[in-house]
Amino acid sequence: PSDQVLHEEFIAELRKASGESHLLRDSGRYPLTGQGDINTYAVFAETARTITGPMARLGIIVPTKIATDNTTRYFFRDLVQSQALASLFDFRYTSNFFKSIAIAQGNRFCLLTITNRPSSHMRLAFLCGSVAEAVDPDRQSSLSADEIALLNPNTETCPTFRTNRDAQITIGIYRRVPVLWRDDPEDNPWG
Repeated sequence: PSDQVLHEEFIAELRKASGESHLLRDSGRYPLTGQGDINTYAVFAETARTITGPMARLGIIVPTKIATDNTTRYFFRDLVQSQALASLFDFRYTSNFFKSIAIAQGNRFCLLTITNRPSSHMRLAFLCGSVAEAVDPDRQSSLSADEIALLNPNTETCPTFRTNRDAQITIGIYRRVPVLWRDDPEDNPWG
Protein backbone atom coordinates (compact mmCIF):
# COMPACT_ATOMS: atom_id res chain seq x y z
CA PRO A 1 0.00 0.00 0.00
CA SER A 2 0.98 3.60 -0.46
CA ASP A 3 2.37 5.67 2.38
CA GLN A 4 -0.93 7.61 2.56
CA VAL A 5 -3.01 4.41 2.90
CA LEU A 6 -0.63 3.04 5.51
CA HIS A 7 -0.79 6.32 7.44
CA GLU A 8 -4.62 6.30 7.36
CA GLU A 9 -4.70 2.70 8.63
CA PHE A 10 -2.29 3.66 11.41
CA ILE A 11 -4.43 6.65 12.45
CA ALA A 12 -7.57 4.46 12.42
CA GLU A 13 -5.86 1.87 14.67
CA LEU A 14 -4.66 4.60 17.04
CA ARG A 15 -8.23 5.89 17.34
CA LYS A 16 -9.56 2.37 17.93
CA ALA A 17 -6.93 1.67 20.62
CA SER A 18 -7.67 5.00 22.29
CA GLY A 19 -11.40 4.23 22.34
CA GLU A 20 -10.84 0.75 23.78
CA SER A 21 -8.52 2.14 26.43
CA HIS A 22 -11.06 4.83 27.34
CA LEU A 23 -13.83 2.23 27.70
CA LEU A 24 -11.70 -0.10 29.82
CA ARG A 25 -9.97 2.50 32.00
CA ASP A 26 -12.28 5.50 32.27
CA SER A 27 -15.88 4.36 31.77
CA GLY A 28 -16.29 2.98 35.31
CA ARG A 29 -17.46 -0.31 33.82
CA TYR A 30 -14.32 -2.17 34.93
CA PRO A 31 -13.32 -0.68 38.31
CA LEU A 32 -11.33 -3.74 39.44
CA THR A 33 -9.61 -4.88 36.22
CA GLY A 34 -9.50 -1.72 34.08
CA GLN A 35 -6.10 -0.56 35.29
CA GLY A 36 -2.45 -1.32 34.77
CA ASP A 37 -1.61 -3.79 32.02
CA ILE A 38 -5.17 -4.77 31.07
CA ASN A 39 -5.72 -8.32 29.87
CA THR A 40 -8.94 -9.43 28.22
CA TYR A 41 -9.31 -12.47 30.49
CA ALA A 42 -9.48 -10.19 33.54
CA VAL A 43 -12.07 -7.90 31.95
CA PHE A 44 -14.02 -10.99 30.86
CA ALA A 45 -13.97 -12.35 34.43
CA GLU A 46 -15.16 -9.05 35.90
CA THR A 47 -17.95 -8.81 33.32
CA ALA A 48 -19.01 -12.40 33.95
CA ARG A 49 -19.13 -11.74 37.69
CA THR A 50 -21.17 -8.56 37.18
CA ILE A 51 -23.85 -10.24 35.07
CA THR A 52 -24.18 -13.32 37.30
CA GLY A 53 -27.48 -13.44 39.18
CA PRO A 54 -27.69 -13.02 42.96
CA MET A 55 -28.29 -16.72 43.67
CA ALA A 56 -26.02 -18.09 40.95
CA ARG A 57 -22.51 -19.47 40.71
CA LEU A 58 -20.07 -18.75 37.92
CA GLY A 59 -17.41 -21.17 36.76
CA ILE A 60 -14.80 -20.03 34.24
CA ILE A 61 -11.42 -21.12 32.96
CA VAL A 62 -8.91 -18.27 33.10
CA PRO A 63 -5.16 -17.89 33.53
CA THR A 64 -4.08 -18.39 37.15
CA LYS A 65 -2.74 -14.84 37.01
CA ILE A 66 -6.30 -13.74 37.84
CA ALA A 67 -5.39 -14.50 41.48
CA THR A 68 -1.62 -14.00 41.55
CA ASP A 69 -0.76 -10.97 39.38
CA ASN A 70 -0.35 -7.47 40.70
CA THR A 71 -2.56 -6.14 37.89
CA THR A 72 -5.56 -8.22 38.98
CA ARG A 73 -5.03 -7.84 42.73
CA TYR A 74 -8.07 -5.57 43.22
CA PHE A 75 -10.36 -8.08 41.53
CA PHE A 76 -8.98 -10.99 43.57
CA ARG A 77 -9.04 -9.01 46.82
CA ASP A 78 -12.68 -8.12 46.21
CA LEU A 79 -13.56 -11.78 45.56
CA VAL A 80 -11.94 -12.81 48.84
CA GLN A 81 -13.20 -9.95 51.00
CA SER A 82 -16.78 -10.28 49.74
CA GLN A 83 -16.57 -14.07 50.25
CA ALA A 84 -17.42 -14.60 46.57
CA LEU A 85 -14.54 -16.99 45.85
CA ALA A 86 -15.88 -20.53 46.14
CA SER A 87 -12.88 -22.32 44.61
CA LEU A 88 -9.76 -21.93 42.53
CA PHE A 89 -8.07 -25.00 41.10
CA ASP A 90 -4.79 -24.16 39.40
CA PHE A 91 -3.36 -26.47 36.75
CA ARG A 92 0.03 -26.53 35.16
CA TYR A 93 -0.22 -27.24 31.48
CA THR A 94 0.26 -30.87 30.52
CA SER A 95 -0.68 -32.71 27.36
CA ASN A 96 -3.79 -33.97 29.22
CA PHE A 97 -5.46 -30.58 28.84
CA PHE A 98 -6.61 -28.80 25.70
CA LYS A 99 -4.81 -31.10 23.29
CA SER A 100 -5.85 -29.08 20.25
CA ILE A 101 -4.69 -25.74 21.64
CA ALA A 102 -1.07 -24.68 21.71
CA ILE A 103 -0.37 -23.41 25.22
CA ALA A 104 3.10 -22.17 26.04
CA GLN A 105 4.94 -24.38 28.49
CA GLY A 106 4.83 -22.86 31.96
CA ASN A 107 1.50 -21.10 31.43
CA ARG A 108 -1.03 -22.06 34.05
CA PHE A 109 -4.79 -21.87 34.05
CA CYS A 110 -7.38 -22.27 36.74
CA LEU A 111 -10.95 -23.31 37.20
CA LEU A 112 -12.38 -20.33 39.06
CA THR A 113 -15.75 -20.58 40.78
CA ILE A 114 -17.43 -17.41 42.00
CA THR A 115 -20.65 -17.20 43.98
CA ASN A 116 -22.86 -14.24 44.80
CA ARG A 117 -23.93 -15.89 48.03
CA PRO A 118 -21.18 -15.38 50.63
CA SER A 119 -19.00 -18.44 51.00
CA SER A 120 -16.63 -18.40 53.99
CA HIS A 121 -15.07 -21.67 52.83
CA MET A 122 -13.01 -21.35 49.65
CA ARG A 123 -11.22 -24.38 48.26
CA LEU A 124 -7.80 -23.82 46.70
CA ALA A 125 -5.40 -26.23 44.99
CA PHE A 126 -2.30 -25.28 43.04
CA LEU A 127 0.12 -26.76 40.53
CA CYS A 128 -2.18 -29.67 39.76
CA GLY A 129 -1.38 -31.94 36.85
CA SER A 130 -4.74 -33.72 36.85
CA VAL A 131 -8.27 -33.45 38.20
CA ALA A 132 -7.44 -36.19 40.73
CA GLU A 133 -4.72 -33.97 42.20
CA ALA A 134 -7.12 -31.00 42.38
CA VAL A 135 -9.70 -32.91 44.42
CA ASP A 136 -7.14 -34.60 46.70
CA PRO A 137 -7.90 -33.33 50.25
CA ASP A 138 -4.17 -33.21 51.07
CA ARG A 139 -3.60 -30.85 48.12
CA GLN A 140 -6.48 -28.52 48.87
CA SER A 141 -6.21 -25.64 51.28
CA SER A 142 -8.73 -23.11 52.50
CA LEU A 143 -7.31 -19.70 53.29
CA SER A 144 -9.30 -16.94 54.94
CA ALA A 145 -9.15 -13.32 53.83
CA ASP A 146 -7.08 -12.58 56.95
CA GLU A 147 -4.59 -15.35 56.11
CA ILE A 148 -4.16 -14.11 52.55
CA ALA A 149 -3.55 -10.58 53.88
CA LEU A 150 -1.09 -12.03 56.40
CA LEU A 151 0.87 -13.88 53.71
CA ASN A 152 0.77 -11.15 51.04
CA PRO A 153 0.07 -7.92 52.94
CA ASN A 154 1.16 -5.55 50.18
CA THR A 155 -0.92 -6.97 47.32
CA GLU A 156 -3.34 -9.44 48.92
CA THR A 157 -2.83 -11.67 45.90
CA CYS A 158 -3.18 -15.40 46.33
CA PRO A 159 -0.18 -17.32 47.64
CA THR A 160 0.28 -20.72 46.02
CA PHE A 161 1.06 -23.92 47.88
CA ARG A 162 1.56 -27.44 46.61
CA THR A 163 -0.12 -28.99 49.67
CA ASN A 164 -2.33 -27.94 52.57
CA ARG A 165 0.51 -28.79 54.95
CA ASP A 166 2.77 -26.29 53.13
CA ALA A 167 0.08 -23.64 53.59
CA GLN A 168 -0.33 -24.36 57.30
CA ILE A 169 3.43 -24.30 57.95
CA THR A 170 3.79 -20.97 56.12
CA ILE A 171 0.83 -19.43 57.95
CA GLY A 172 2.36 -20.54 61.26
CA ILE A 173 5.66 -18.87 60.39
CA TYR A 174 4.00 -15.63 59.30
CA ARG A 175 1.98 -15.49 62.52
CA ARG A 176 5.21 -15.65 64.56
CA VAL A 177 7.56 -13.58 62.38
CA PRO A 178 6.72 -10.10 61.05
CA VAL A 179 6.67 -9.32 57.33
CA LEU A 180 9.94 -7.92 55.94
CA TRP A 181 8.33 -4.78 54.48
CA ARG A 182 4.79 -3.41 54.51
CA ASP A 183 3.88 -0.76 51.93
CA ASP A 184 0.72 0.71 53.47
CA PRO A 185 1.23 1.89 56.08
CA GLU A 186 4.94 1.86 55.40
CA ASP A 187 6.57 -0.34 57.99
CA ASN A 188 9.98 -1.98 58.17
CA PRO A 189 10.02 -4.04 61.38
CA TRP A 190 13.47 -5.44 60.51
CA GLY A 191 15.13 -2.02 60.25
